[in-house]
Amino acid sequence: MTWLPLVRAFKPQGAFGYYAAWNIIGFLLVLFFLPETKGRTLEELDRVFEVPTRVHAKWGAAQVPYFIKRYIFRQDVQPPVLLDLSDTPHHPDAFKPDSKESNEGERV
Repeated sequence: MTWLPLVRAFKPQGAFGYYAAWNIIGFLLVLFFLPETKGRTLEELDRVFEVPTRVHAKWGAAQVPYFIKRYIFRQDVQPPVLLDLSDTPHHPDAFKPDSKESNEGERV
């Protein structure tokens, strides 16, 4: 719906530039305002979403110098920490069946 009007107004290079600009804006908004939730338990997610957006945006801004030092200058630096989740109870094998319980119902 937007491609043909953009090509008429800006030519193909301008249309692709317009889409590229929106991709960059979207990337920055995700970096600054959306917390990482991959691999987190529900208890950890509660703690992550308790962090105010302003604090998370400040942490996202701290990621930029870390990225430059780590991946461009190849320095050994620690990433900035948003919050410490080490005290959150995490039981990785909470849903594994116990071997005694699973063998009781079997017939020989």
